[in-house]
Amino acid sequence: MVLLNPASAYVIAAILCVIVGTYIIAIWRKMSFTAATVIANIVIFIIYMAPMNDDIFRDVVTTLGFNNSSLQTGEQLWGMFTHMYIHASFLHVFFNMFILFIMGIHFEDRVGFKWMAIVYWGTGVLGGGLVAGFLTLPDIVIGIGASGAISGVLGAFAIMYPRDRVPMVIIFIILPRVQVALGALVFILFQTFLLLFAVQLPGMGNVNYLAHLTGARVGVAFGYIMMKKGVEAPKPGAKLGRKLDNLDYSPLGELAYHPANKERYEALLKEDIPEVKEVLLEDLVSRLRCPDCSSILTLKGTTVRCEGCAWKADLRKGRAG
Repeated sequence: MVLLNPASAYVIAAILCVIVGTYIIAIWRKMSFTAATVIANIVIFIIYMAPMNDDIFRDVVTTLGFNNSSLQTGEQLWGMFTHMYIHASFLHVFFNMFILFIMGIHFEDRVGFKWMAIVYWGTGVLGGGLVAGFLTLPDIVIGIGASGAISGVLGAFAIMYPRDRVPMVIIFIILPRVQVALGALVFILFQTFLLLFAVQLPGMGNVNYLAHLTGARVGVAFGYIMMKKGVEAPKPGAKLGRKLDNLDYSPLGELAYHPANKERYEALLKEDIPEVKEVLLEDLVSRLRCPDCSSILTLKGTTVRCEGCAWKADLRKGRAG
């Protein structure tokens, strides 16, 4: 791979770091996948556009865009993934990220971070990349942009929750409440019209409408599979509930000498609501005393520790010492 500008290697490395780093931070900070993706695309666009160098832009596109000839040569297949983070112009990235945010945030509320990521990346790689790449051969096409992945999210959303009403852009008009199924139908018909009549939108470069259509169809397939699996967003407190249900509270029961503390301990064991159970656990620990030195106890994570000596109880193992 020959780069036109020596600085392009550093720009490409920075882009890859942003892609990986953004999602690590999103998981750490409990950010939504949709918001993280929007941020990543905007930062990446600034990184390779800020130098205002045509050679750097070409190097980024040819290295990280999806060249469909790679399906024949087996080279640079990573482009099927990275092309989703490269855009041709300000209008291109703005409209893609705007549409992703207003629609994707609602879909993610329905299915959760993990499945939103699976649909977005999966439809981008398969629909906007693999399938569209095969259909455009033998012509050599370099595809860039998140449109295929966004179309996939729309397709999955429409098949899973067709009656949901969300903000949508319908043929350049922003409508506050549109049935997802209707929006998807208009989108597919409009994209088909543009494809058949080879219409190119001003300021958007050469738009690959076929990638939009294949992305949407692959998204429908993803949505159908998710429906069969009964996919839905984790309920609030589900993670906390799993953690609390896996703890062994017997070391606390052994310290609940006082009748009032025994009642608190029994209430803790019977409680089903995770948030309430967490409050009861913290309250009980604060009232118990160390069996070795009678000092107060504190709860740190899943471990109860004495403030005055080395005594502690690991509730994950149900062992004190």
